[in-house]
Formats: sequence, C-alpha cells, structure tokens
Amino acid sequence: MRIGIIAVSLLSGGGVNNFLNEIEAVMALDKTNDYYVFLSREQADMASRLPGRASIVFVYLPSNVFLRTLATQVMLPWCVRKNKIDMLYCLGNISLLFSGIKSVVLVQNANPFSRVRKWSRSFRIKLFLNSVLTLLSAKRSDRVVYVSQNSKKLFDRLMGLDGKKSRVVTHSWSPGKKGPAQAISLPSRYILSVGSILPYRNLEVIMRAFDRLVSVYDYDGKLLIAGAPVDIGYYNRLKLLKGFLRHGERVIFLGSLKHETVLDHYQGADMFVFSSLEETFGIPLLEAMGSGTPVLASNAGDGYFNPAGEICGDAAVYFDPLSSEDLCAKMLLVLENAELRQRLRKMGLERVKYFKSSDSAHKLIGVFNEVMAR
Repeated sequence: MRIGIIAVSLLSGGGVNNFLNEIEAVMALDKTNDYYVFLSREQADMASRLPGRASIVFVYLPSNVFLRTLATQVMLPWCVRKNKIDMLYCLGNISLLFSGIKSVVLVQNANPFSRVRKWSRSFRIKLFLNSVLTLLSAKRSDRVVYVSQNSKKLFDRLMGLDGKKSRVVTHSWSPGKKGPAQAISLPSRYILSVGSILPYRNLEVIMRAFDRLVSVYDYDGKLLIAGAPVDIGYYNRLKLLKGFLRHGERVIFLGSLKHETVLDHYQGADMFVFSSLEETFGIPLLEAMGSGTPVLASNAGDGYFNPAGEICGDAAVYFDPLSSEDLCAKMLLVLENAELRQRLRKMGLERVKYFKSSDSAHKLIGVFNEVMAR
C-alpha cells in the first residue's frame, strides 16, 4: 500500500523535528507500506533530513496563505492520484477534502478555536478559515488523530464528534544533538521561554513576572525568549511592554533558533517557563524535561487547550497563567529551593521516557491499519 503524508503545513518550529523523529520511527517499524511525503519547495531542508525510504514529492504552493490553502485543495489531490496513493495522512488540521481517498487527519492546532482575543485582524481571518476547514476535515476523514487526551476531549466537543473515529497519538521525545559550546554565548544566569511568538503564548505574563522578580527579589539574571515573531502585531506590543518595564533591558528576544542550539539554551537555564493559554501538546515541555531543566507550566483550567499536567505530571511546578504575581512567586520558589530544583530535574528526565518515538509510531501505524482494513 502507498501512504501519502501531506506535510506542507510544517514550515518551522519544534513540530518539524518531532515529525522527522516520528516518521523515522514509523518507517523503521513498518516495512510493508511505501511512504510518500508531499512537501512544498521551501521545505527542501526538511526533505534532506527524511529517511532514505521516503519518496518525496515536491509541489509548488503560493506564499499567500489564502492562495496556498486553495492551491492545496486543488493541486494536491491531482498529485496524490498521479502517485497512486491508497491512503492519506494529513498534518496541520486540514485534509484534502476532494481527494476521494481514505484519510487520517492530525488535528493539533487549537488556534482556529482560540479563546484568546489578542490576535491581529489578519490572523483572525486566517483562523476563521482554518476553523471551517478543520471542521470539514474532521467530519470527512476516516480517523481523526489528536496529540493529547485534553485536546481530544475539547475538539470532539467543539466539532460535534462522538469519539468513535478519534484516536490519541502523543508527540514523542528523543535526545537531540547538542550544538557546539563555542558557537553560542549565553548569560551566566537566565530564565528561558521557547515557542513562536503568538498571542496564546501569553508572554506578557512572563515579562511582568520576571520584572517583578528582578525589582523585588533582586534576581540577577535575564529573560531569554526564543521563537520566531509570527504575529508581528503581537510582537510589537511585547516590544512596547519591554520599554515600559523597569528592567526591560534584561528581556532579550532571540528570534528563531536552530533545534541543536535551543538544546544548549535549555541546559543552561535556571528554569524553563511554559506560559501558554492554549496548546494541544507543548513540545518544549518535553525538550526542557529531557534537558534536565526545572519546568514551570501554566494551568489554565477546564475549557482551555492546556495539557501541561497530562504531559508533565508531578515533574513541573504549576502557576495561574493569568497572574504574573503567582508566576513570580513560583519562580522565586524554584530559585530558592535547591532540593525542589533537583527533584524537578530528576522527575523530568524520568517523565520524558513515557514519550518514546517507537510507542507513538506503533499507535500511528495501528490507526493506518484500521483505516486500510475498512
């Protein structure tokens, strides 16, 4: 059987590395089926890192998000039929609605159903379009895969699914290659945040908590925020906030970093802070725990896409993501308690062992087999 993987939505971030690890694990276990990975031209670097068994099909897609969405639905079904694909695995929430082929869709982006009201106007239009396409994709696909129990529960409810065709396959973690120490220069002390700069990341709460930590409790380190500024309007508001903070000069936006370099940043940090209001998973949580870095994670409560507790268990300290005062208090707790820091490091290293690539690959192959057997 020929399985086509529609991966044109994976352009940057931790999701790319996670996909590469998982597809390598899938192909190592599944020697029966042939895998065709459909990519756009700007994904040439990712193509070079795919397993040798993978057949790569490049397609031209416009850069404009609306034209790209249209072209994906019009051009890709033709490419799929040309390559005689028997089943599709579609990433990024959206399947090929008119392919006429059995399909599995991975729904892992909660942004189209966001409760956060800080998105720029252009993003709100994009999110509305994505919400419609996500709903149609989930309805028409043979199986819907989610990356956490939390997201399965909320997505099924939002999209009116009864759960019969819903499956959970979590993201996985594997040790990455550490970048050369001489290639980067890091502060002697710092608190780290990692993730694309988007409104649901809730970065203003980290910035205010950090400013309080320095002003009131004399923390002598810096705040490093790693991630591409995807929503420029939100990024500009953060830079404006930085100018108003008493110690804004200690807040440093690093931009997008290579995966290997990010691992160096985790390992040198006093702690990693995960402040998101909405996430279906949170790959940086695995990266931080796997690096032996103490983790502070948001606990947004019921009704939010926030699976941090499901992922980290007891290997994190949790805080109210709407309260910079609570986050500051938890930061101080970790900084002042050496025993707690050591316990978090130890428990984090143990916790990531539950997220093996081979386990996720077995579950995903099982989903593929369910669909092909129908």
